[in-house]
Amino acid sequence: ILVTGCAGFLGAHVARRLLDRGHTVVGTDTIHPDEAWRLRDVVGNPALRYRWMDVQDMTEVPDHVVHAAASSDVGHSAASPRLAVQHTVTGTVALMEACRRAEGFKRLVLISSDIICGAQPVQPIREDVPLRASTMSVREW
Repeated sequence: ILVTGCAGFLGAHVARRLLDRGHTVVGTDTIHPDEAWRLRDVVGNPALRYRWMDVQDMTEVPDHVVHAAASSDVGHSAASPRLAVQHTVTGTVALMEACRRAEGFKRLVLISSDIICGAQPVQPIREDVPLRASTMSVREW
């Protein structure tokens, strides 16, 4: 199972859970392996192969993919919106193209954070809740 963004908060949790369930994980991230501190407890696991790469460069994928790679720093995204789009949108499109071309491909799971939902009065947030764009993110863009 490929986990993109596996050195990030959500990706690391997904990778760890998959490893705990006995899956082989190919994890990719733009974070250098020496700085992937969220994965330190699983680095020696032979079922984990970490590849330091950008999801935009993905040309081949296995039959299952969990996509957690994104530009997650709101301040950095506001300061460099083109770079944020390149990492998040262009990277996702490149990954989806690789999935489309892959023979025997079965499933792509896209992960996002709750920030896209804005402040919600009811927790946990349900998938069918109307989105309330964060005024900070709208104002910054």
